[in-house]
Amino acid sequence: MLKPILGAAAIVLAVAQPALADQPETAEAAMRTAERIADCPGCEFYFGTRPQESARRGLADIGIEAPEGGGYHILLAYTGTRWARLWEGNGSTQNLFRLPAKTVICMDPGGWTNIRNGPGLNYRRVGKVARPTVKKVFEARLTKPLGKTDGEAWWRISYNGRPAWVQNLRTIEFGSYGSTATKSCKLWKQYYG
Repeated sequence: MLKPILGAAAIVLAVAQPALADQPETAEAAMRTAERIADCPGCEFYFGTRPQESARRGLADIGIEAPEGGGYHILLAYTGTRWARLWEGNGSTQNLFRLPAKTVICMDPGGWTNIRNGPGLNYRRVGKVARPTVKKVFEARLTKPLGKTDGEAWWRISYNGRPAWVQNLRTIEFGSYGSTATKSCKLWKQYYG
């Protein structure tokens, strides 16, 4: 975008720099956010697997190693305007660490999990899942950054051939914690259900 700048004798056109909120989902922007959040001088920061593609889809796994040893991960998700913490620590079963990936949708105590047409509880329900179901996740959208509890994100999936969304708190990463959807959901229920 060009903005006029008034000088003493002439009008000069200059390229306006985009605001930070205008930055697209990039791995570099996620890394800057992780470095700012961690506030760890001397720490080494590194990406998980396939950082560019995963960040473009709204999720970034960044490892942090302290100079004195030890470390942890920050899992960032994109809110639509900025990167923020979804999760932080040394292991999580309910979050994916890269996209695209597969997740298992598990049932809440009522016996089903709602599928919505947008990333949030305020979006219309387009269906529900009543048994453990494996779905490919195409995108992440953070709706509640990490605070006193884990952050909340929504995974974009395909449901009946259309884009739809499921809350991360009702899912578990497929393949890492059980060989089948049913076994994965038993583990999910043990820890989160």
